[in-house]
Amino acid sequence: MARPILAISFTVFQILGLWMPRDEISPYYTWIYHVRTAITLTLIYSFAVTGTVGLVLAHEDIEDLTNNCFMLLSIVVITAKTINVIGSREAIIEMLETFEDSPCLPENREEEKLQEKVDRAVWLNTMIYGVMTEITVLMLTLGTFFQGIPVGTLPFSAWIPWDYSSGLVYWVTYVCQILGVILSANVDIGYDTMVPGMMMQVSAKLEILKHRFTHLADVLGSRDHLNCAEPVDRLKVEQKLIADYVKYHLVIFKLSFFLSPVRGILIDGN
Repeated sequence: MARPILAISFTVFQILGLWMPRDEISPYYTWIYHVRTAITLTLIYSFAVTGTVGLVLAHEDIEDLTNNCFMLLSIVVITAKTINVIGSREAIIEMLETFEDSPCLPENREEEKLQEKVDRAVWLNTMIYGVMTEITVLMLTLGTFFQGIPVGTLPFSAWIPWDYSSGLVYWVTYVCQILGVILSANVDIGYDTMVPGMMMQVSAKLEILKHRFTHLADVLGSRDHLNCAEPVDRLKVEQKLIADYVKYHLVIFKLSFFLSPVRGILIDGN
């Protein structure tokens, strides 16, 4: 049985609360999903806002300022990615349904091999990127516990509108920052594997179309009823087959349009 399109990427989004399953779910699960969404967005956006204000108000040396600016810019980009995923849900679903429906589905074993080759590459790239990102963020966040940071100092520079100098308030603020970075990294994993994965899927469909055109004569010749059919009937069958391939090509153009860096929904969010 074939794997669902970009299964790992959308599983990550579901865990984060950024992608409600397309299948019908119970009201209880819907409520749990919205709670996850609220927690994820609150932690990520609060980290971005407090970090931005802290950077504006900071009076640090150039090295600390550069490090904090790099981290903050990464988080700000991730906030835009969360908006893009949630806001472009209908367009993404339309793309997934197009991938999973005719004429994009493989029609024979050769086409299945072409599709499986791309699916394996997408899966491998997703796993490598995900593991490397998780290791990096765990070293970045959990490593702060072993750096001997004095109580009252946060692992990442930020402006906090309450006194966090000691006690439970400090540790809650500390953990919220850590969770904000971890959640942001996982948003990155989901998004940065979804978009290239969709590009690779479009490439797979183009390879399948190329295969169909290359073997068009063989397909026509293998249809036994054409050998005894009238010339007019044979012409109609040939025209219909070529028309189907042209329609398939137009579907690929449509998928490419969605991923276009100029007008594509997933890239510019329009």
